[in-house]
Amino acid sequence: MHALALVLLAGTPAPAPALLVGTAADLAALRAAPPPRAYLAVAQALTEDDGTRMRAAGLVLDGCPVAVTDLARFTFTHHRSDGTIAVGVLVVHRRAAREFTDIFRDAYNARFPIHRAEPIERYAGDDDASMAANNTSAFNCRRKVLAPLPDGTRPPAEFSLHSWGTVVDLNPLENPYLRASTARLDAWRAFSAGAPVPRLPSLLRAFCLEADAQCDVLPAGGRTHLRRGEGGGVLTPASPVVRAFKQRGWRWGGDWPASHADKVRADPQHFEKTLAEFP
Repeated sequence: MHALALVLLAGTPAPAPALLVGTAADLAALRAAPPPRAYLAVAQALTEDDGTRMRAAGLVLDGCPVAVTDLARFTFTHHRSDGTIAVGVLVVHRRAAREFTDIFRDAYNARFPIHRAEPIERYAGDDDASMAANNTSAFNCRRKVLAPLPDGTRPPAEFSLHSWGTVVDLNPLENPYLRASTARLDAWRAFSAGAPVPRLPSLLRAFCLEADAQCDVLPAGGRTHLRRGEGGGVLTPASPVVRAFKQRGWRWGGDWPASHADKVRADPQHFEKTLAEFP
């Protein structure tokens, strides 16, 4: 190749990632300081360069069910509990970007506070660290930790639904995952005997409040918020954000039937769809 052509090629900037939602003007406004006092959202397709960086950081595992180029960086304005406006970033599946745009618009218009929203790469893929920071997150290519089988062995690990980028955990410290302790399952059955299924999640919360030993709470710091009840970024069946997700066919972990033979749980931070449910 001619030397001049090489110089020109080397000096050519990489093309900007494709915009799936929003405009270049919206993106410029989101990058400005201070953030705009209006709802703006932009979704940019991730590139192979993003994938190289994420793999180097251990954020994309071998066998991850989606390619990095199937994902998008979703940037949006949101309210915080102190009354300020902030800019959040989630990594989501590109097919879900439009619904994330509409849902978080509803959250913004309702002035629902989101503590922070940063890609899981800020936490080196550590879900526990992200939850402890009350960070709202979506894509995280990780495997589930499955309980041992009766013979003591563990079943093959499956990828978490977060690995598809079609799940979001919202304000996890304020909306902790609850699970009745294995040693207290008989106490739970007595506590909830005869209750209709729709009441089980609220009963589980009450059961967990009776004594710390009755339940596992994730993140652990969520116990303080569990006692606080409603307000701030706490999610309840009446929350506008819960309605926004459910109106679009998302499932809410706060609705999970809380009683199974071997598992009693509720996960009010969690909203999910499968990839097949998006156009």
